[in-house]
Amino acid sequence: MYRIMSKRFYKKHQTISGPSIKKIITDLFKKFHERYGYKRITEELKKLGHSINHKKSVSHHARIGIKMCEIYAKNP
Repeated sequence: MYRIMSKRFYKKHQTISGPSIKKIITDLFKKFHERYGYKRITEELKKLGHSINHKKSVSHHARIGIKMCEIYAKNP
């Protein structure tokens, strides 16, 4: 029963890796004007139907070398 359920899960969710994930993450990062961090980008990837862990997203951010710009409050 477990194997049947796990096959259904992996058919439903796409797993992505390698250069394609880097391209998708950089495209999403630029699309949202470099304001989305790893948490939001992970959520956007899940909305697109990709299965990715937040830890994997953090490691890809570090490898690509992208960081979210600092947003400060107007009145400290």
